Amino acid sequence: MKIKKLNLLLTYRCPSQCRHCGYFCGLEGRGLMTAQDVKGYLQELSDHPLESLWIYGGEPFLYSGVLMEMVKIARRRHVPRIGVLTNGYWATSPKGTLKKLSDLKSAGLNAIVISSDGFHTERVPPEFAINAAQAAVKLRLEEVTISVAFLSPRGGCNPFNDRSEEIWAQFKGIPGISLREDPVTVIGRAAERLLGFCRLRQIQAPDMCQPPSYIGGSFDQPEGLEIDPHGWAMICPGFSLGNAKEKSLAVMLDQYENSENILWHLIRQQGPAGLLDLACQKGYIQRDLYASVCHLCYEVRKFLSPHYPDNLAPTSCYMELSRKG
Repeated sequence: MKIKKLNLLLTYRCPSQCRHCGYFCGLEGRGLMTAQDVKGYLQELSDHPLESLWIYGGEPFLYSGVLMEMVKIARRRHVPRIGVLTNGYWATSPKGTLKKLSDLKSAGLNAIVISSDGFHTERVPPEFAINAAQAAVKLRLEEVTISVAFLSPRGGCNPFNDRSEEIWAQFKGIPGISLREDPVTVIGRAAERLLGFCRLRQIQAPDMCQPPSYIGGSFDQPEGLEIDPHGWAMICPGFSLGNAKEKSLAVMLDQYENSENILWHLIRQQGPAGLLDLACQKGYIQRDLYASVCHLCYEVRKFLSPHYPDNLAPTSCYMELSRKG
């Protein structure tokens, strides 16, 4: 298993606490990745053909000093694409925004994705995202993208999609900016807060599936890895190889193809259908309707998580902080 894409969750803290968040991020979010953590991960991945390193959260600009150090470390490791994903809450003025991004570009940042849509704008004005995007274009970052989230289908009538369409139109005319439509994955907080706005239907669990696009590849041969601030190394949100603070990341990756772990065996050989069968054996009662295959798989894994805490982790994917014991 060779990793091309490394994705780092700097923190679960975020000023937005969006309804569509897959990780229950918010101001009560715990954990903070350190520069030393990043050095260690990149050292263990020194023989992997890394093409990109993305930093996000939560909101990474809450810890701009750590963010800066992470970017510098990635540049010293000669990672070609170094990017950050942000909601732009910090971009309150054009001048201050330009200074922040200029410093990060000097450190090695060459890509930025700014989230602005019907969910983010409940807390962060779209004008802030515009400030961030225009500063990034002025600085000639290689990739400047606005990510706009929609509940599927995009044409579905709900207040979030209506607002997202307004945001889309607002950004469409700005030169140098790429617009990206991001369908909401109904997991985490989205699975609790947005079902009333989703088109629910009967879902048959498939016998195969693919990791998220930011991971890439297949479950047999994933191309990416996501590591959270507590060390959980994930191929899919809440689906971990183990904890990199407790076990060597290099060893976990080397052992992946020959892993006899029942959960990884099922997802690779039988897909969500295999996980559903296992959950039903342990007492899971299948719902009549789900929003998507990902929603079904998430609910199954949420049910199984107390039985497999070393792999169906972190708990930040499955419950709000205030609900933890």
